[in-house]
Amino acid sequence: MKMLSGIALAILAGHACAAGRSTLDEMPAPVRSTLVHAYLADEDPDKYSEVFFEPAVIDGLPGAIVTLRVNDGAKVEQGQHRFILPEKDERLCNESGSVMRHAFGGEIVGEPNWRVALPVSWDKHRTPYRTYADGVSPIDVIGTELCLAHFSTFSDDLQERTEALVAERRRQWEEQNAVKQARTEADVVVLRACLRDREALERTGEAAEREESALVSSLDRLAIMRAGLELQRGILDSYQASAASRNEFDRQVRAYSIAAAEHDRKVKAHERVLARGRTESDRIEAACEGREFSGAAAHEVCRSDTSAFCDKVRKRH
Repeated sequence: MKMLSGIALAILAGHACAAGRSTLDEMPAPVRSTLVHAYLADEDPDKYSEVFFEPAVIDGLPGAIVTLRVNDGAKVEQGQHRFILPEKDERLCNESGSVMRHAFGGEIVGEPNWRVALPVSWDKHRTPYRTYADGVSPIDVIGTELCLAHFSTFSDDLQERTEALVAERRRQWEEQNAVKQARTEADVVVLRACLRDREALERTGEAAEREESALVSSLDRLAIMRAGLELQRGILDSYQASAASRNEFDRQVRAYSIAAAEHDRKVKAHERVLARGRTESDRIEAACEGREFSGAAAHEVCRSDTSAFCDKVRKRH
């Protein structure tokens, strides 16, 4: 592949998440090389790049033959580069950064600066062993792989640090997952209680409405009874009524008084029911306020719940 040194450096300087179409399904990796990194070029996200690494001693110095493949979906371009540390000194492999020589086409085309790239995983049972984070510079990966290939002490130290970091991330993930699970379980309990209480409140409200209608009808009947008694009283007072007539009138008055007292009792009981309903409604709103029926808790609750509230949840999803 013909490539100007400036273009080679620009491609190697690109970095993005390692996503796209690999070339390994279409052609094997270069002989004695291992895929160490893949990325999308910043300047052209359609170009998927792969870095293949072969450790080598070049002019007595720690080095590597690096094959760079670029796949734009239509064709694959491949170029071979050499990277060499300026000295055989492990102290060059430090966090603060170092320099290496970049040779391309038989010439030194630059001395890029690089820093140690800490892998995000390290697994001897997988190829490649190491995985680097999305967005890491390929130059940093190449410099790090140079040190890993040529300095065992550096390799052991970086592996230990990587495994410790992976273990810490796993611990944090497990803690976060446990907290999330506990929160979901707590939400399930609350949401079930909210559904149960809201449905009970709804039933109580419907019963209260029926009682309200019954009390209105009762009040109307009492008004009719009272009007009839007043009419009878006027008639009785207008002539010399018989004792039987007056006794019947007194019986109707007593019946009216009993009915009126019963109505008053029911009105007071109804008012108490309404007061309890308002208190219960306030309690439910306080407990369920801001808790939307969505997410994992809602799906768990509504999996077997046939309430109208869950019907709304199912319609939303």
